[in-house]
Amino acid sequence: MKITSFMCFENSFIDSDGRLNFNNPLMEIKLVNLPSTFSFCIILGITNIDKNGNDKLVIDLVSPSGSAINIVDSYLPESDESKDVIYKGMLNLELRNIVFDEYGTYTFKIFGNDELISSYEIEMEVDENVD
Repeated sequence: MKITSFMCFENSFIDSDGRLNFNNPLMEIKLVNLPSTFSFCIILGITNIDKNGNDKLVIDLVSPSGSAINIVDSYLPESDESKDVIYKGMLNLELRNIVFDEYGTYTFKIFGNDELISSYEIEMEVDENVD
């Protein structure tokens, strides 16, 4: 299993034509007070997935002090394509009311079959533009 893309967005929706759309890519998250909750979505591109449903995906969001929130802990679904041994796909996850209790760098740690295969960082910053 291999992660080919990762992005955070403010939200996602399906339009009237049935297409998935993403709004406002997030380079950082700005909050006024801590602790605070924040909702956003992430999208992952994944390749080299075992078509028999044997690949386990785990995603943890790790705070600057090292505490982790488990976001995903699941086996990826089987493929119904008989010709391929491996397949690929996109995964859109909507994360609702995630509690943030410290500012700094948060890390998404992505594990495939209990092995760290990728990690991505996002900054949690003070929103100084609030009146």
